Formats: sequence, C-alpha cells, structure tokens
Amino acid sequence: MNRDIIILCAMMCIAVIFASCGSDSEPVPGENEGQNVEEANLQIESFRSSVETCGIGADYVANTFTWSSAPGYSSDEVTYAVKLECIGRTLSHTPIDIGAATSYELTNRCIANVLKNNNLRGRVTLQMKFVVLVKMKSTGKTVGRSQCQFEVVNYDDTEVRIPQNFSIRDPFVTVDRENRCYYIITAARVSNLHYGLRAYKSYNLDTWFDKGLVYDASNDVLSVVNPSNGDSNWAPDTYCVNGAYYTLFTVSVNSMNIPRFTTAVRSDNGILGPYRPIANSLEGMSVTPVGEQCIDGSLFVDTDGSVWTVFTKEWNGPQVTNQVGETWAQQLSADLTEKIGEPVYLFKASDASWGHGTVVDSPFIWRDAESGCLLMLWSSFSRLSGNYAIGQLTSTSGKVEGPWVQVSVPVYDNGGHQMLFYDLDGNLKMSFHYNNNDAHLRIVDVKIVDGKVQLK
Repeated sequence: MNRDIIILCAMMCIAVIFASCGSDSEPVPGENEGQNVEEANLQIESFRSSVETCGIGADYVANTFTWSSAPGYSSDEVTYAVKLECIGRTLSHTPIDIGAATSYELTNRCIANVLKNNNLRGRVTLQMKFVVLVKMKSTGKTVGRSQCQFEVVNYDDTEVRIPQNFSIRDPFVTVDRENRCYYIITAARVSNLHYGLRAYKSYNLDTWFDKGLVYDASNDVLSVVNPSNGDSNWAPDTYCVNGAYYTLFTVSVNSMNIPRFTTAVRSDNGILGPYRPIANSLEGMSVTPVGEQCIDGSLFVDTDGSVWTVFTKEWNGPQVTNQVGETWAQQLSADLTEKIGEPVYLFKASDASWGHGTVVDSPFIWRDAESGCLLMLWSSFSRLSGNYAIGQLTSTSGKVEGPWVQVSVPVYDNGGHQMLFYDLDGNLKMSFHYNNNDAHLRIVDVKIVDGKVQLK
C-alpha cells in the first residue's frame, strides 16, 4: 500500500470519529453541556409558583412556563428541551424535545407520572425545578441550561375523584389556608338507622375528592336521628373557631315529636375530624332556642370575638305569624355550649319586596371590610320568576342586632343556600346550589360595590 493510500485511510478514520461525536443521539444530562450550561439566562416565567397535582388521573393544565429566546443564538441555530428535577432527590426524567417553542404547558398528569415513575407516591410536598435545555440543531449538543423552582403537592392516588359541579345541596366551602385546600362537609347516611357527615376536598375548586365519613352518629346522643323513622339532617356549615372546627347542621327527630333544631359537633383534630357532639343531651346539643322550630343555623364571629348563630324560625313552625318565616340571632359561648342572653329578632320574609313572603332560608353574615357594614345573604323564592333565589340585607350599624335593611333586588336567581369566602388567591367567591330542583354545586366570582354583593 503506497503512502498516499495510507494517508487517505487515516483521514477517513478521523472524519468518522468526528462525525460520531456530533451524532443526533440525546445527550445524557450533564454531558456535552459546555461552559455555558448555567448561563443561558432564558428568564423563565411561570404562571404560578405552586403547582398542585391531583394524582395520576389529573389531566388539566397546571402551569404554563414561558421564556425568552436563547441569547447569542438565532432561532435557526437552536432547539429546546424541557425536563423536571427535584431539589434534594435524584429524579429520573428524560428531557422532552419541544423544537423552537419558547413556552411549555406542564400538566398535572405529566407531573404525577414523573412522581409515580420515581416511586414518589401518596401525600408529599416537593421542591421542583423546571429546566429548559438549549441544544444546537446541527449537533444535538446541550449548550445552555436555565431553570426555575416551584412547589408540587402530590396527593393520595387512592382518593376518589368527584366530577366538577357535583350534585349537592347547601354547599359550604371551608378554606384550609395552611394546607392550601378547600373542604365541603355534607350530610350523609351511615346506615338505614343513622346519619353522619361526609367530607369532600379540593385543591382548585374544580375537582373534588371524597374523603369519607368525618362524623358517625351511630353511638352518641344524635343516634336517635333515625332515617327509618323519617328523621333527617341537612345543611352543614363548617367553621374554625378558636382553633377547633365546628360543623353546624339541622336535624329533625320526628319520632320523638321534637321540633327541628340546629346542632353542632366539634373536632379538635383538624377539619377531617373525627367530630364529637358538643353535649350529651338533645337539649344541650341545640344552638337554637329549645322547643322552637329552627333551621339553617350559621356562625358569625364578630371583631370583638363574640360568637353568634344566625338562624331561621321556619315558616311552617308554630312560633311565627301567618306562616311568615323569620330570622333571628343568638349569641353563644366560645365553645358553642352555652347561650348568652336572649335571641334577637332580625327580619321576616315579607320584608323583601322581591320574595314570595313566607320562606326564609340559610341566613349568612359577612362583614364588608371597606364599609364596615354587615351584609346578610339569605334565600327564598322569587315573586317574579318563582325560582329559588339569593337576597341581601345590610346592617349599616355594623352590629348583628341591626337594624337590617333589605336590598330591593336579588343577588342571584335560580340558586340558593349561599355563603361567601376568599379563595387561596384572595378572590371573593360565593358558593351555592344551582337549581333548587336538581341541585348542583356552583361557585362564582363576586364583588362588593357600595355595600352590595354583585356577580363579577
């Protein structure tokens, strides 16, 4: 073999070696990234700093990340890939090539599958990194890397998902700001003989999870509330008062000829209970006047720390005139076990020009921070539409005792048993059941303008 042939063969071998270094194969993270890997400076922006996932079944968009084009490179020179990393843990996640796009929608399903593949199951909070890799189109090498951090809360995959706007009456949303979630506690039947309470949990007010029973009345003073005798319980509201959770709800004990009354159970172990009765007798369990037909008791804790229950003397009970329902208030002790003073009359159904004039349901008091007035939402039937509707009164004195003045038009038509709350992002919302005949959960954005609640 002459010298020219030998030189030619050597040059061909060198070319093959260089070509193999520039192959299109996916680089192993950390390899071939050069000196600029931590200096890409893409200015990644995330839609939210806390991304919440709901297990393997979650498929809605959790976060959209956007970034500027890689400095120093034209759009024809580079392509992008994204991946997830976890602070303090080794996380296996193959980069996902996204081409020339400079944004990426990270879904809860993607996050949940990454956690599952890395055996991170159940309830766990993780500090995550969303990483953008800058890759040369010509060689496939990673030449730059930028990242931003966010928090992931992974939830128990065993929780049962409830569809959005699930069927429910009298929904009351309790906000758990420490754990960044929401709860609705509803009336439930434990058996053919006993009632209880069931909890639903959400992280976004759209998807709800059935958390099971939080109260079982089978073996306590409320075991006499017997479904087989036509007894019932309904309209639970749940509040945190002085570090304890209380759920108020109305019961009827027809079999014992006891008028309907509102009662309360207490949990010292968080909102999911277990709950226990606040007293050992039916008389002691009543937070409304004993022996009077009272329903829909809610709680209001005033700025001076005083605790009130606001309730309805029902239109068809013996304590009202001409079947016109009335709303009253009763001050309670801090643990709800004692009544303080006499109940205070607030208003009657016929005071509202828009209503039928008999039914008063679900009074709920809210203090307007801007005006200092107290606002009361309540439900009745509209004189014009015939629908269940939400009305409002105002106490310009800022006191529960009033006087209370009716607002002339309803806040909402074709829904009722409402309450107000601030969501985890500080937005004022109203929850209620929509369509009284086929009740479903509805949560809407509202605002308070000149002391009046209005839909946004």
